Amino acid sequence: MGQWQPCFSPVRLNLSHGIHPLCDLSCLPLLSLTAPCGDGALFDKSCSDRAMENTDSRHYPVFENPKQGKLRTKVENAAPVDLTQVSHTGEGTIPVESSDIVPTWDGIRLGERLRTMSCSDKILRWNVLGLQGALLTHFLQPIYLKSVTLGYLFSQGHLTRAICCRMARDGSAFEDGLRHPFIVNHPKVGRVSVYDSKRQSGKTKETSVNWCLADGYDLEILDGTRGTVDG
Repeated sequence: MGQWQPCFSPVRLNLSHGIHPLCDLSCLPLLSLTAPCGDGALFDKSCSDRAMENTDSRHYPVFENPKQGKLRTKVENAAPVDLTQVSHTGEGTIPVESSDIVPTWDGIRLGERLRTMSCSDKILRWNVLGLQGALLTHFLQPIYLKSVTLGYLFSQGHLTRAICCRMARDGSAFEDGLRHPFIVNHPKVGRVSVYDSKRQSGKTKETSVNWCLADGYDLEILDGTRGTVDG
């Protein structure tokens, strides 16, 4: 596999010419140690696919029951899980119901459960809207993933359903309704040939570290549960 060279060169925009491509990001990959929580984890680990050489890049999504393909939210303070001993049933997530109350800051402070988007749903959003975010969408063309590679608990049918193909479950009606230049992106998927099957998964740390090239060596440490600067 060739070395990926990120493109960080500055771009000068002429706003009178509309949106622009940032640069050639045709090799923008995503590597995850295991299946993304949420819809991409709704399968038993015994169904994991083996790593193999396969030139067929087409997707073959699996829809086995009504629970699959739904948006899911993470369950906060879920107990740690040993991925080698249990079946994958969403990895600590529950379906999002249309009747769910929109969370507010006051509600969360009073004890209402924090609803956090599952990893599968985040990747699905990236494969429709791109990774560039709402602000840069006004100036740049969508930036899409080229590939998604997993280290453990990989199922081509379940992963492709979760990260892109569930938007095409009823045909092309959804994609036909998207405004240019948005599409439903279908990245290449696969898994590594060597992995550590004894990996333990626990509760994610609540600390977030942010930095920016323009800030030099200054780091910003945040409390991820409150969004405030730590210390």
